[in-house]
Amino acid sequence: MTNNNKTSLIQRIRSAPAPIIYVAGNLFRQIVGFIMLPLYTQYLTPSDYGALGLIAATVAVAETILGAKLGQAVSKFYYDSDSKDYHSSVITAAFVVSGLSCFLTVALIFYLSGNISDVLFSGIDNSLLVSACAGQLLTQTLEYYGLQYIRIQQKPWAFLWYNLSKLVVQLTLNILAVVVFELGALGVALSNLLASSLFAVLLTLRTGSIVGFSLNLQVAWKMAVFSWPLWFGGLAGIYTHSTSKFFITYFDSLASVGLLEVASKFAQILPLLIWTPIMYYWQTERFLIYKQDPHSDRFELTYRVVLTLIAATGLAISLLSDPVIRLMSPETFHGAGQAVPLLVLASIFTCLTQYSEFSFLAKDRTAIIGRLQYFLAIFVTCMYPLLIPPYGLVGAAAALAIASGAVFLISVLAGRKHADAGIDLTHSLIMLLIAGVCYYLTSTLADMSGSMFVDIAWRTLGAVTGSILIAMTLFMYPVSRNYIVEKMLPMLRLRREH
Repeated sequence: MTNNNKTSLIQRIRSAPAPIIYVAGNLFRQIVGFIMLPLYTQYLTPSDYGALGLIAATVAVAETILGAKLGQAVSKFYYDSDSKDYHSSVITAAFVVSGLSCFLTVALIFYLSGNISDVLFSGIDNSLLVSACAGQLLTQTLEYYGLQYIRIQQKPWAFLWYNLSKLVVQLTLNILAVVVFELGALGVALSNLLASSLFAVLLTLRTGSIVGFSLNLQVAWKMAVFSWPLWFGGLAGIYTHSTSKFFITYFDSLASVGLLEVASKFAQILPLLIWTPIMYYWQTERFLIYKQDPHSDRFELTYRVVLTLIAATGLAISLLSDPVIRLMSPETFHGAGQAVPLLVLASIFTCLTQYSEFSFLAKDRTAIIGRLQYFLAIFVTCMYPLLIPPYGLVGAAAALAIASGAVFLISVLAGRKHADAGIDLTHSLIMLLIAGVCYYLTSTLADMSGSMFVDIAWRTLGAVTGSILIAMTLFMYPVSRNYIVEKMLPMLRLRREH
């Protein structure tokens, strides 16, 4: 390759759109668990995997109650002033308030780790495992704010390199702990804690060196008042997505919790690849757009594009997860594939609900978000005892999908009274129907094949065909059709010419 070609390639890479870079960065950040899945399933039993999931659920509940997260408040209040001192006070408040509350939470869990272990595992001593998982509450919180500030600075490449570096470190530590030293579930927890601690320190020092330290109690109080309904709503959300593990343990077994954890890894690919990276960009951008024009077409366009990407990706994951699980894990884990499509559907509804919540955030009606989450918690609590005893982990996934769909519908209808987030329920239904029909027909044909190769071929064909049909629905609506015709196609032509 000549120097000119190398320079041209580097320039193209550097000019990549920010959302794509955030996608890559977030992928590097979250993909460790998926990459390690073949090793985890070889060196851990379903019960070991279930124990990690059960502890993570318990710690998540504690974090939501006492963690005082201010992420949404940072995005909202940061742009209220151009003053550097004000910006410093917003970032400092997030680090100090959340950091202190998480530190106290971790200290409490450390102190009660033996009691927590006794309750969760009926006398089996997993107190060190509980403590190792709890320590990540503080480190991951500091990491989150450090990365959020990088996004506010609009430095996607810095975001990418930090996450890529952590991926390398975390993979190395995971392999050493699980494969070389054979520490099992404890090795997973300890290696994750060590990697998270390292990057929490680096990101905190970087942020502090740029914004300085300026704690304004008035700003911190405003951010806390804005966020407290979200904390309580978050508690309900954590309860909804975590208590399935407790119900499955009670009605079924800890091994089934392990299968649910494996299935969840595949369902999490959807927010990992699509929603979370978009949200990193959209979380701050939407407030800027709304301040300029509350009725901007960008809300509708963004929703239709997000819906298309989520539906197509969800279909592909649902179709391909079962053969992938059978190829990459022992037979004891194969039952996990049955729960993936329903967990993916629940994930789709959750992502769309989070998009719709802007209608409430724009008008400072965060209390409504909390009420919706509590409705979801009550709904799913009623569904779990009905569906888990007869259907096990599939019943838990179905309960979560039904409840999540109900909350999405209510959120959209209630949000229209406050601010228009550009959501079209008819388009949403059309896309989900296309994806559902494609999944049913393809999986039926694939199950009849009797050959792994033919099975994968059918599922791949179904995923591609379904994605094309889903994408074609964008031409049904003027905003998305005009964007494709007037901007996307000319952009592609220019790139081909160059």
